[in-house]
Amino acid sequence: MKIYKDILKIKKEEFLLFSVLSAYILLENFFLEKFSFAYIPLFLFEIYLTISVYNGIKKNVYNERFSFLEIFKEGFLFLPSILLYNFLIIFSIGLIYLIVSNSISSIKIFSKLSYLIFFIIIGWASVPFFYILLTIYTPFIIIANNCSVINGIKKSFEYMKENLSYLICVFSPFFLLWILFFTIFQKYSKIISLKVFLLLIISFLEILTIKTVFIVYKGDKNERDI
Repeated sequence: MKIYKDILKIKKEEFLLFSVLSAYILLENFFLEKFSFAYIPLFLFEIYLTISVYNGIKKNVYNERFSFLEIFKEGFLFLPSILLYNFLIIFSIGLIYLIVSNSISSIKIFSKLSYLIFFIIIGWASVPFFYILLTIYTPFIIIANNCSVINGIKKSFEYMKENLSYLICVFSPFFLLWILFFTIFQKYSKIISLKVFLLLIISFLEILTIKTVFIVYKGDKNERDI
């Protein structure tokens, strides 16, 4: 597919973003994880850094002016909206989990009826989880369109619903690669040299994955604008 050729055309700016991201990931895994007392500020900084890097990838994909000062400055602007989205998703998933776990734990007698109730509960839970899945593009739409959380969720829902099968096809190779490298990482993470190499690979894979997110969304957005 042509899209994969575009993804693999690495520009200088993307290499710089990879350097920033990989440097932080290496620092986090070998040094920052010791500072558990500063978990919240480090967590917030990681989200901010991630947003800024993703913003840089978006500017590159959209052929906008690329400036490190600008992408990190805009990172602060996108941070509240994306934090709010994350909070809403975590709250929603937590609420669904509590309802499901309490409903299942209330089943005292195991019979054919209880199994039927169990599957009804799971079936019910799958519906809101599916709707949550349809909002997964929200942070990227917020960055791409500079819109509010509500508009981002709405546009993500519409976009995902209309393009779900296409997105599954495009991102399936990345999904398999993420599983592969995380499996290898879990097995060989105690070997320092191999751990460093795998972290660099994972950083590069993240850059390519997010680049794909924006390339796909840009293509669809251009078609709508025609």
